[in-house]
Amino acid sequence: MKLHLKKHPITFLLSILISFFCLNNFAQMNQKEADSLKIVLRNTTDKQLKNSIIYKILTNTFNADSINHYVSLGLKNSKNTNNEWYAKYTAMRARYFFYTDKEQFYRMFKTALTIAKSKESKAYIYRTLAIKYSRSSQKDSLRFYLDKVIAQKPEDVKINIEIFYLKGVLYAANKDYNNAITYYNKAIALAIASGKTKELYLYYHKLSKTFYYTGKIDLSIQTLEKALKTTLKDTYEYGRTYQLIAAFTGALNPNDSIVLVYNKLAVNAYLNGKIENELIAVGFKNLAR
Repeated sequence: MKLHLKKHPITFLLSILISFFCLNNFAQMNQKEADSLKIVLRNTTDKQLKNSIIYKILTNTFNADSINHYVSLGLKNSKNTNNEWYAKYTAMRARYFFYTDKEQFYRMFKTALTIAKSKESKAYIYRTLAIKYSRSSQKDSLRFYLDKVIAQKPEDVKINIEIFYLKGVLYAANKDYNNAITYYNKAIALAIASGKTKELYLYYHKLSKTFYYTGKIDLSIQTLEKALKTTLKDTYEYGRTYQLIAAFTGALNPNDSIVLVYNKLAVNAYLNGKIENELIAVGFKNLAR
């Protein structure tokens, strides 16, 4: 449904509020699967099975505290027992040092790559590096590690979704917006088809920004409405989506009072949620005071 925001801001707000009270099935499914897996994990003693369960939990949970906890648990469980899992969990832990301790970041990834023997494990590690560089606008490093991922010919559906996504990021960085839109849509389609939807909000965010860059602001906001419906409320992802909706709505009509409503919803989500980026959390808490 095409929304003309200048004429029907209240209609659009109502559609957003519906999603506020009725969480999307994707987000609910991810969280429910993570919760059920935690119960299974407590009742198993097999270390190999535990590694697989921990990994599945990490691909379905949104809570930053839970992510830290299960990465630590994965490292502990796989150390000296399974090098492939230990390599993956080491790569997960390394990403937290990207902005704070680059030497530690590179040292841990070097350790992970030294330990990993299978192509799937190496693909996962290279993919983690590529994603980190995609968020820091380092195109050459992103391209280098994306090529490394593709060279491993991974079978993991999640990694193939991220290959589409990262190709979209590269095309967008080079201002080839048509190809960027194509690859973001491929990532979205495969994520939905496979049920690997934890990062679906991110693919929608990138697609919405690309529409914005091409002047299609209505499409941009409609895409963000889809993103809102794929995330749990009171999370960083939920707040970030509202923040983008506010920005793009303001671009259409800077004096529209509804922009303040969206920004307020964004702040509330940041304040109430557990988020991974503590700098963003502190910034929004200060803004709210």
